[in-house]
Amino acid sequence: MNDLKLKVTRLQKLIEDSTVEDSKVLEIEALLNEIADLEDEECIQLLIQLFNDDYPFDDIMFSIIHVVEKFEDNVYVEKVLSTLPTFAFKSPRWCAIIHMRILNSPSTKVHYRRVLGKASDNQKLSVQKLMQAIANRNEKLARKTRYVLEIL
Repeated sequence: MNDLKLKVTRLQKLIEDSTVEDSKVLEIEALLNEIADLEDEECIQLLIQLFNDDYPFDDIMFSIIHVVEKFEDNVYVEKVLSTLPTFAFKSPRWCAIIHMRILNSPSTKVHYRRVLGKASDNQKLSVQKLMQAIANRNEKLARKTRYVLEIL
């Protein structure tokens, strides 16, 4: 097992322990920094697998988001799309949060739409459902989702 997979496996075990105290939070953050320092784009898909809507510590989930967002937009959105529809099914809340962040970044949104054009039918259907759910939250979000929905 390579260094990235070993670190992600260790991170997964720490996250699965829902009795995280301060020392474990620091260990999780340090491990995320080590993973980020590897600059291996494969970490995006591996880290996305760790999202859990029932996890009690949102700060840790946001730390994962910050690591995966460090990559170039085209790489980031391609890897996020590759996790669909599994990601949307397993962790709809965090999948929606990541997609709202994509929609809020003008450059990332452009790359997302471009990569989405090459996505599988299942991925496009997943994005369509996700964008509709996001759009139903309020009109401001609905306007942002139209940019993506109009190509589906």
